[in-house]
Amino acid sequence: MNTLLATSALLALIVSVGHSQEFKKPLISSDLGGRELGFLTKANEHGILLLYLAELLQDRSTAKPVQALGELLASTQGEENSRLIQLASGKSTNFKAETPPALKKLQTRLGATVAATFDKAAVGETVLLLKESIANYEAGAKSKDAEIQAFADQGLQLAKEKLGIATKVAEAPAE
Repeated sequence: MNTLLATSALLALIVSVGHSQEFKKPLISSDLGGRELGFLTKANEHGILLLYLAELLQDRSTAKPVQALGELLASTQGEENSRLIQLASGKSTNFKAETPPALKKLQTRLGATVAATFDKAAVGETVLLLKESIANYEAGAKSKDAEIQAFADQGLQLAKEKLGIATKVAEAPAE
């Protein structure tokens, strides 16, 4: 039942991305230790922000490499968020909805940008967020909880791959 609720929550989140509705910031209640709880909270927030950026890159950019980066992020982040929700659910941890302040700040920074200015700013935000994700996964990999550690190790490798691609897109000359 918890998995069904978590999946429904994820689907609602993904649908809201496409409808430009506000995202909600996770609040967690759990018996996990502070390090694990902090890792899960940050991973969830990063996932929300990356899905938002993926939509923006796909919808607002006219540059093919930037759109492709958005497609890559969308395809991988949805699965990663689903695994995170399942992991959290298995740890009796619930994500409650509330708009993350980081999302509002991101929307403000990117809202008025257009064309090549948008591409540069949005890809730059993506690179910064992926670097933050890597740092969070590195912290999660130090967890004493084997399941959290395994999730963090897998996420770390994926985040590094995404960062490599995003960095190449950021460094490429504008179309």
